[in-house]
Amino acid sequence: MSKGTPTQSPRGSIVQMLLIAAVIFLGMQLLFPQRDKPQTVNPEELSGKWSDAVKENNVAFILSEGQTYIKALEGEGEIVQAWDARITMAQARLESGKKTGDYNQAVLAHNELRSLELEILGSSANVPATVKDATLDKTRAALEQTILEGDTLAKTRSNGFVAFGYSLVAWLTNLFGGARAPGFSYWFSAVVLAFLVRLIIWPLAARQYVAFKRMALLQPMMKELQGQYQGAELNQRMMKLYAKYGINPLAGCWPMLVQIPFFLWVFWSMRAFQFQYMNGTFFWVNPDMAAKYPGIIAPNLGERDVPLIIVYALSMVLSTQFTVTSPENARQQKIIGFVLAALFPVMFIFWPLPSAFIVYWTALNIFSTAQTMIMARVPIPPLEEVPEERRKPSLFTPGDGPTGKNGASGESKKTGAPVLHKKQGGKQKKRKRK
Repeated sequence: MSKGTPTQSPRGSIVQMLLIAAVIFLGMQLLFPQRDKPQTVNPEELSGKWSDAVKENNVAFILSEGQTYIKALEGEGEIVQAWDARITMAQARLESGKKTGDYNQAVLAHNELRSLELEILGSSANVPATVKDATLDKTRAALEQTILEGDTLAKTRSNGFVAFGYSLVAWLTNLFGGARAPGFSYWFSAVVLAFLVRLIIWPLAARQYVAFKRMALLQPMMKELQGQYQGAELNQRMMKLYAKYGINPLAGCWPMLVQIPFFLWVFWSMRAFQFQYMNGTFFWVNPDMAAKYPGIIAPNLGERDVPLIIVYALSMVLSTQFTVTSPENARQQKIIGFVLAALFPVMFIFWPLPSAFIVYWTALNIFSTAQTMIMARVPIPPLEEVPEERRKPSLFTPGDGPTGKNGASGESKKTGAPVLHKKQGGKQKKRKRK
């Protein structure tokens, strides 16, 4: 037996490395976004092409050259013209979405117009008040048009799964009052949806919890093996230990994988309902508070709200404390959980998700924590050895050597080589000569 320091299993190390890589990648993308190289342009020539594109409603040109034209205008101090160009670009994006059936283009158009509205309101540029007010009215009119047409696009042009999810979210919202109770129905339906989601995945979550807890019961024996073996021999002994007690080390992973498509479907369904969420409010999320704190507090549940994101971050930290982690990497996964709890809220500040979705996700964290606490009260059955004749050989029960006899003594009569590659005996040679 070879002694050495305890080592992690390959599966745990791979999962840990993937999580760390994902966190680093998201952080780098957030802090150091890719920037286009500055291009040398002739403002007068580009202005002429832009005017022609607007007259001809050349959506492709407007979207491809819009940012360059806007930067050129801002560089020359033509602020009002730059604002008008941004409105035109957002309207072109909406038209592109209507042609392709992509409601996400309408979402992007809305985000651009909303950002422009806040910029105009807070602008200190030397612009006449009448011109500024006229541009602001034009921006808000484009916003209203985008909301109406974007919602129609989401209802009629989404794929079947998203359209079905949109209908379910709409039904749930109307069940609690809909437009008749905008201060209650929209956020409360998001909370109820979170409760239903956790209820549906309860069996999978319970399986995952039990699997991780059974793995935790093996930890004393695992540490003993880690103190005696290392490398390939340690991994082989660990796999045999799993087989001895009938434990599949991946049993806690597949329930998690099964849940991912379901969570994505709920996300895209709520995202499609974003323009309807703009009719709802939530405590401080309302037009009056948004007017006092523009860009920080949302006017409705269809836009980003910073205080709600902070509440979500707190719920995520709380959930991390109770979330079931792999016993092999509990400390590392807890650290990663805290990093994600800090990273995702920061990401949401730059990625304007509907506030209703943040309400949903916060409620989901709370219900998940409560679910974990309830399952923790249920005792886990003690480990029992599986009779050797009932142990099913698999990739988790490797043999001790090339004979595949799991340590049984005696000389192996089978080499495991294909028949055509085995050395031919005398009878085979005689048959071949005949």
